[in-house]
Amino acid sequence: MATFNDGQPLDWGKPDSFVTAFMGALSMSFPVGEDFFIESIKRSHASLPDDLKEKWGSEVNRFYKEEQTHSRAHTIYNEKICSEFNFVNLWGAWAEKRIAKMDDRDVRHYSASVAATEHLTTVLGAWLLINKHILENAPKETRNLWLWHANEELGHREIAIDLYRDLGGSDEWRIKWMKIIYTVTIIDCFRQTMHNVWRMGGFFKLSTWVNAYKLMFSKNGVMRWSYPYFKAYGQENYHISQDQAMIDMALKSK
Repeated sequence: MATFNDGQPLDWGKPDSFVTAFMGALSMSFPVGEDFFIESIKRSHASLPDDLKEKWGSEVNRFYKEEQTHSRAHTIYNEKICSEFNFVNLWGAWAEKRIAKMDDRDVRHYSASVAATEHLTTVLGAWLLINKHILENAPKETRNLWLWHANEELGHREIAIDLYRDLGGSDEWRIKWMKIIYTVTIIDCFRQTMHNVWRMGGFFKLSTWVNAYKLMFSKNGVMRWSYPYFKAYGQENYHISQDQAMIDMALKSK
């Protein structure tokens, strides 16, 4: 497990650091999101026939433990960056409101939403491992936190999508939830990142937006790099083997 105690957030004190604002925004979504993932996988596992419950028992327990650990680590990180930069975790509050509206839905909706989100975080984790140079200005504790979390995300997409399919989930609803989750994530990430940039004092600095372009839209920027993998997940009969080259690249770069 990575540790994060007295280390400083990314690019401490640099008001034009878009990396700090963007990674901080992602981190703010994790504690609420990971609690939702755990509850959703619990519901999904409990709804399986007995033989499939046994099949998934050890994997589900591993998933719980890893997600709980991620949540604790990012809670500490979030508290520190909110204190230093006067950030407000808006994303977490937005997510809680949306999650509350899912209470009466079929368990497969929970499972499909987690499958879509876990695929997204797997892709982002692989991108970060392959492009770890963006963390070059991060203190050791912060760098370790992100690389450790990214590495563990590589294994989560399989349990989420396979559980969904074992519950009888269709490709139609898997793709619908993918579109919902990806749209909401992009909007919330943009809003939280803009808030963070503003609070850091970098909103009117040209260098902030030059850094933003490089991080998001350059050849290896997160949006351009990730798009083919997000597109693949939106196809019918998607299988995780389609992403194996991405996983292999990420593991090789560790």
